[in-house]
Amino acid sequence: MKAKLFKLMLFVMLSASPLLLQAQTTTYNVTPEIVSGQSYHVDGIVSDITNVPANNPYLNGNPVGGINSLKVGASAANGDPYTTSAIIPFKLPNRPAGKLVTAANLKVHVNYGRQWITSNVDLYGLKYNAASTIDPADHFDAAYPDTTTDVTPIEDDYFAKNVTAGSLDTARFEETNASGDAALVAYINAQYDAGAVAGDYIFLRLNVDNPATTGAHYFGISDGSTANSPTLTIEVEDAAVTPTTEYDLVPEIVSGQSYHVDGIVSDITDVPANNPYLNGHDVGGVNSLKIGASAANGDSFTTSAIIPFKLPNRPAGKLVTAANLKVHVNYGRQWITSNVDLYGLKYNAASTIYSANHYDSSYPDATADVTEIEDDYFAKNVSNGQLDTARFEETSASGDAALVAYINAQYDAGAVAGDYIFLRLNVDNPATPGGNYFGVSDGSTANAPTLTIEVENTAVTITNTWNGGSTDWATSANWSEGHIPTAAENVVIPDLANDPIIGATTGALANDITTNGVLTIANGGSLIVSGTATGNVTYNVAVGDDKWYLISSPVDNQSYNDTWVTNNDIDSGTGNNRGIATYQNGAANATTGQWVYLQAGGSGTFGQGVGYSLKRTAAGSYAFTGEFAYNTKTPAISTGNNNWNLIGNPYASYLDIAKFITENTTTNDNLSDAYHSVYVWDPNNGSGAYTSVTEGFISPGQAFFVHSKVDANASITEAMQSDGTVGGAIRNTVTSIDLNLTNGTSIKKTKINYAEGTTTSLDPGFDIGMFNGLASDLRIYTQLLNNNEGISFSRQALPNSDLENMIVPVGVNAESGQELTFTAAAMNLPSDIKVFLEDRDNNTFTRLDEANSEYAVTLTESLNGIGRFYIHTTPSVLSVHETNLQNISVYTTSASTLQMVGLPQGKTTVAMYNVLGKQVLKTSFSSNGVQELALPKVASGVYIVQLETEKGKLNKKIILE
Repeated sequence: MKAKLFKLMLFVMLSASPLLLQAQTTTYNVTPEIVSGQSYHVDGIVSDITNVPANNPYLNGNPVGGINSLKVGASAANGDPYTTSAIIPFKLPNRPAGKLVTAANLKVHVNYGRQWITSNVDLYGLKYNAASTIDPADHFDAAYPDTTTDVTPIEDDYFAKNVTAGSLDTARFEETNASGDAALVAYINAQYDAGAVAGDYIFLRLNVDNPATTGAHYFGISDGSTANSPTLTIEVEDAAVTPTTEYDLVPEIVSGQSYHVDGIVSDITDVPANNPYLNGHDVGGVNSLKIGASAANGDSFTTSAIIPFKLPNRPAGKLVTAANLKVHVNYGRQWITSNVDLYGLKYNAASTIYSANHYDSSYPDATADVTEIEDDYFAKNVSNGQLDTARFEETSASGDAALVAYINAQYDAGAVAGDYIFLRLNVDNPATPGGNYFGVSDGSTANAPTLTIEVENTAVTITNTWNGGSTDWATSANWSEGHIPTAAENVVIPDLANDPIIGATTGALANDITTNGVLTIANGGSLIVSGTATGNVTYNVAVGDDKWYLISSPVDNQSYNDTWVTNNDIDSGTGNNRGIATYQNGAANATTGQWVYLQAGGSGTFGQGVGYSLKRTAAGSYAFTGEFAYNTKTPAISTGNNNWNLIGNPYASYLDIAKFITENTTTNDNLSDAYHSVYVWDPNNGSGAYTSVTEGFISPGQAFFVHSKVDANASITEAMQSDGTVGGAIRNTVTSIDLNLTNGTSIKKTKINYAEGTTTSLDPGFDIGMFNGLASDLRIYTQLLNNNEGISFSRQALPNSDLENMIVPVGVNAESGQELTFTAAAMNLPSDIKVFLEDRDNNTFTRLDEANSEYAVTLTESLNGIGRFYIHTTPSVLSVHETNLQNISVYTTSASTLQMVGLPQGKTTVAMYNVLGKQVLKTSFSSNGVQELALPKVASGVYIVQLETEKGKLNKKIILE
């Protein structure tokens, strides 16, 4: 008969996939700008520009050993030394709006180093400029860093002499290290953020940090004219490529409009037959629109050409991104002196034009609903007195931009597909006598006006189909698009001989995914679907032995029954118990504790986001097959008897712990204030222990405990999904004490952090309560110094000042007869602070922060709480006579019980008063550190507890509810 299944050892997998997903980037290998136009005496890289030798370096350098070089260091000329810096301008590429430089590296060729140079060379970035000119004030030759305004330190000791003093350096390439690369990225992004644009210059300065004052001691750097020119390599995120549709719009023929109401002459009472409108009239054999003064019957009429264009569809939320108007000018009279301006008129559902739309005056026309597009769109192209030559005219770059703005404004004002916009061409200074005009080929001709516009499409999603060359998802050749699917692409997996497997180190992505075949994800792999999923997926959750593990299903609707038990080698125990258990936080069962086991023949479905404890007969994998899990999951949580709930990661991807905690504390007030953490089983912590975790990732298929504040639902959202990678964040150094305890079998620990902004009372998110949802033979913890409510903490945060006046109560749960050994690891404490463990029962203080120090004690009675052990941080050696009354904790454990912890040994008298000063309790006793008192029946409210001990008096406030 196999052992009864109820002692659970639960494991957490905190390993992260090494796959780092990045935005698409473009790499630029930027070469230096040759500053050949700068004379030696104003190139700005010497300390004294009044007497500059010819060998002073600048980007287009001078020969050193036959190589055009930049000198960095002390150059001697005419008997005088001049300390020089090399300042290298690089022209910036475009950084698209909203994007970043993501990588950068500077590589230079050091071709020379004098024998006795003793300085290292530092690297800085100077403020960007539209010109590549450098300035004398840019020079520097002192210790790192240079704190001058607009100077950015990038790398201390970028390079140094590479041979022993007295020898010439050997030539080599030098490049920025990892921290220098990161600083370069930050510097370049800062220049863009400050206003730099493509074509502007940034400047990288190389200078010595301890210049030699005499002689010629310098390094030589191959300059921009050489094959080994300095190279700045940067990667810039690409702009999101928005597909567009191009429309070549031809004019609407207004054939239904009679000449006398076409609205494009200044006087409609007498309109000549040659008045232009879109379906124009013959000018030199070409149907034309006339723009200018047309003579008829001895009178002149100034005419405009107003051209209607029918709008295409602009999808919701999209924009017109480009526009251009092109017309064919087929005629220009000899003596016309006006230019032609371009305007846009208000859109209309009909293509009708009106007299009021005419204009023949100087630019701009300030009439309402008229948009200026381009002043002097075109003019006469030959000398006055000659007929113009035929040609095409189109809007300039600024006219194109104005056209885009005008057309978008019409859509924004309500225009829809099929409505008309109107582009008007008119003279800006009309000739009054005679027939002086331009002719523009009309809509009936081969050279009709053309309005070309580009409109953003609605998102066009690529479908990337699995072709099954092999089984590896991460092989580009296995996909129809020739690359691994991205988050923007739909994925289709047909039923082929080779079904895809997402490997242990692959972070797979998809928009929508349709699975007609079999999709398998190996342990450690992940798949994040941003859209919808159709079909099933199998996730294999691997375990390394036959122990209990905290598991949750990474798919939806996986059922379990005798078949699943058999296929997954689930262990059997006493009676009908099977190795699948759920946790319940009600009254503990006398035999199985908080666990409820699957019985032989039983069945069910793994809940979404619900945690389980599973046990196999041997190492292997749990195969979960079901629908792909996406959308928010809301497993039920409750306060029950102990507030603990076992939930889990519901996704086939990693779960960001910090985001989960924020969602369930700040967004939803689900987690208890002293327990802003998740709790996982760590088998590597001694013989195993539950560990509080506040950052990192929960693996697919992993479950964890939370301490619930309310009866509600935990919130697990898609935004918490991750591929499990994490950037190299720079962290502040933490001042802390790790206090470890062992009984020879188990090892447990508690942590004290000292941090600015924390208090000696409860700091939610910083003070993390200890997991006590299951029985344990050994525990160590601390409790609060002030406003102690009896909560045990696995991690407590205290102020990082006044350490010598804070005494931390240490709690221990252990059985009588055990030998306990305490050790400590103190990190970054002030140099004069020592760490002591006080044992009040044995009247001892033991220093624990020294190498190999420990305190061992054999218990003569069982321990279950605080009152015996305390941590002291102090610059002086402690005496057993020193007791800090402020460290005494007084709190209620129920409405009828008062608990006092940390009392000094000897007689203690306790009195309790209400806020009116009336005494409601008085008693005396002999204390050994901890005392419980029964309270009288009194009204709810605030009370003062007065303690009188042999060490002094103390008042504490409590609240009875």
